[in-house]
Amino acid sequence: MAINYENLLTQEQKKAIVENRLQQFAAEAYQTELNREIQIRQGDELASKACTESLELIESAIEVHEEELAKLEA
Repeated sequence: MAINYENLLTQEQKKAIVENRLQQFAAEAYQTELNREIQIRQGDELASKACTESLELIESAIEVHEEELAKLEA
């Protein structure tokens, strides 16, 4: 199933969505970084590793959204 969102969203709406998601990812990264610090202090290596992996995923998501934002601004 292919959703044709191109006809439903303006460029400005898409830009606003991407900008909002970037803020959400930044907040999630901040929270995950704090959680990782807690796990490190507690000596929970497994949980700390999971936080690190989550941060890597968030970083990738941020990169994709930054690339999309650049396209929308061009």
